[in-house]
Amino acid sequence: MPMSPSDRRALMILGGVLVVAILVWFIFLRPKGGDSTTAVGETPTAGTVVSTGVSTGVSTGVSPGVSPGVSPGEMTPTPSVAPPAGASVQPALSGYDIFSPLPELSPSPSLGASVSATPTPSAGDTATVGGEAVKLLTMTTKGGAPAVKVSVSGQDYTVKSGNAFDGGFSVTSITDPCASFHYEKGSTTQDFELCLPA
Repeated sequence: MPMSPSDRRALMILGGVLVVAILVWFIFLRPKGGDSTTAVGETPTAGTVVSTGVSTGVSTGVSPGVSPGVSPGEMTPTPSVAPPAGASVQPALSGYDIFSPLPELSPSPSLGASVSATPTPSAGDTATVGGEAVKLLTMTTKGGAPAVKVSVSGQDYTVKSGNAFDGGFSVTSITDPCASFHYEKGSTTQDFELCLPA
């Protein structure tokens, strides 16, 4: 009988779940060193569990440790195996305790960025923004607050921080000898800085 698309889809999902389950077993659940399984080439001794790692899916009807033809009353108990003297016994699940607090992370001096309070005179006192020549003329005061005198295409303005001028320019901050500006007209937006020569 041909497989329907839903059967194929279910088979693919089941296959994916099986692959994930196998990966989880190999990564998290498989016993680490010192387990009770017998390595390849070793002869199993009494009480040793031999695992082939392959499941046939076929039940033989025989319980482990019982040979056919033996009644339960005739069975002998399997001796328990104690670790050798002086050996340390580790719990099956060991590793990081997920309930313990995380270690504090302190910033590395090499990762920190140095921030200076005064802007570095990276630009000169003149810039072309929005097709207009902008020049920082002087630092001054206006109404007792720091201000700058700026020329935009030959027109002079005395402006405090936060004020707009010439239909699109504004002063965002003033830190002697520099001032930061914002230009916004239409779809053009630009932030720039002008500094007086030293």
